[in-house]
Amino acid sequence: MQGARPVRRFGSLSTEGETLSSFEVSERVSSLKAGIRSKLSNKKDSYTPVFVDYSLESQLFILAMAESGYNFALLDAKTPTPLLERQLRQLNATVGISASYSLDGLDNQILNSIVQSEDLYLTSPEPDFSEGPEQGSLVVFSSGSTGNPKGIVISWAQLSEWIQIRIKGLGANFRAESKSLNLSPLSWVTGFMNLLNVQFETNLHTLDPLKFSPRQLLERIQELDPQYLVLTGHLATALGKVAETSSDLYLAGVTHLNFGSSSLKWETVHQFKRIVPGTANFIHVYAATEAMRPLVFECPISQIPSSGPVPIGVPRDPNNLLLRPHGEEVFEIVVSGNIASGYLDKALTDEKFVKDNNGKTWWSSGDLVKLDEFSGNYFFAGRMDDFVKVNDHNVSLLEVDNTLCAHPSVANSSTVTVESSGRTRIVAFVEGTPGLNLELDQVNQFLRSRLPTYSLPQLIVALDAIPLTRSAKPDRSKLRDLANWEFSEHRSKRQAGS
Repeated sequence: MQGARPVRRFGSLSTEGETLSSFEVSERVSSLKAGIRSKLSNKKDSYTPVFVDYSLESQLFILAMAESGYNFALLDAKTPTPLLERQLRQLNATVGISASYSLDGLDNQILNSIVQSEDLYLTSPEPDFSEGPEQGSLVVFSSGSTGNPKGIVISWAQLSEWIQIRIKGLGANFRAESKSLNLSPLSWVTGFMNLLNVQFETNLHTLDPLKFSPRQLLERIQELDPQYLVLTGHLATALGKVAETSSDLYLAGVTHLNFGSSSLKWETVHQFKRIVPGTANFIHVYAATEAMRPLVFECPISQIPSSGPVPIGVPRDPNNLLLRPHGEEVFEIVVSGNIASGYLDKALTDEKFVKDNNGKTWWSSGDLVKLDEFSGNYFFAGRMDDFVKVNDHNVSLLEVDNTLCAHPSVANSSTVTVESSGRTRIVAFVEGTPGLNLELDQVNQFLRSRLPTYSLPQLIVALDAIPLTRSAKPDRSKLRDLANWEFSEHRSKRQAGS
């Protein structure tokens, strides 16, 4: 019937300040979708920047854009201005949308105007949906931890397949009205896909972890009692330390606990086993935005020994995976299948997405692994970017970090290189373990007993906290700036002493 409102049934959405029922979500998404189609253009190869935060308004607008099939790009409203400007230049956009009412002050000189999402709600009869865009693309940006975020283009067809695979992977335990918790930024593909699960009638609660201390966050998770919990990077490490010392915390409802960190430690796994039911399904998951399906490795933690490093497991789709040699017993992951369309940067697309003689496209990930032939499990060995040339020697920065973290007084480490006096210098930044004295001289001696001389950092710097991106990865751009400053300070002190 002309003018009738097509309503999909969603699950409920909630944040710390507001809850929307399934019916309210469906009504508001439907109204927003109509406003988007009547007021926004959808030019080919043009992407509308959508600034999002953890709010319900942002979640509703993302669902509406996804339902409309429009081209848009997700940007974190809290991204530092220099990084945000690099993202917007890639998009070549003049108009952006503020998806949250709380972003009224958002302004950027690159954009001519900011449209508020509430201006797109329709109160009059909606247009006919029988015609309109059905296939669009989404742009999500990499973390930008190196200072150069990549705009990754993903079609709605690819997203649809990824989501179906994800739901199927949860098996019979995934059902309508399940309770899920999202702790990831909505501009990050993990947060985005957690949100899209609402299309399958799951109930989603979203928390901004940066607004809580680790203890407060675990307490809130306990109150919310989710069934599905995904923890990534440094967040898993921080919460694990609280779990180890908190006998009053117990996550009774958790049935699936996924760790999305390539550097997961067994210590963290054991810490969480103290506060979840013994029947909970522990999975170590590894993936990349460019290849969510074929690159996903997963390892059921209960099925492997609890000593040594935690493997990333085995690939879900081995037929679409190649291992390209990169040094002794180390391989780069190259994948095909349902991968992203490419990057906004055409030159980078041509470099990373290559067709073989049969016309099949393969993406070079830059991620390195080692294979344990006995168990069949893969172990993460870093990125090609982590291997640097120092005095004609190949040095793995990941190996330096792992060795540092093996010292009892070092909780976390992130190592970078800088150019100083015409030479490549290694600088390691470390966080101390709470309750233990961090003696850098002892840490240095520890490294000297375990690493070759050419791999040793020229400087080890103690920080209260290693700076992170919004996706909980070490912010290497900030660390390099800090490393350059540290070297200039040391040079000034040496000159003053002479």
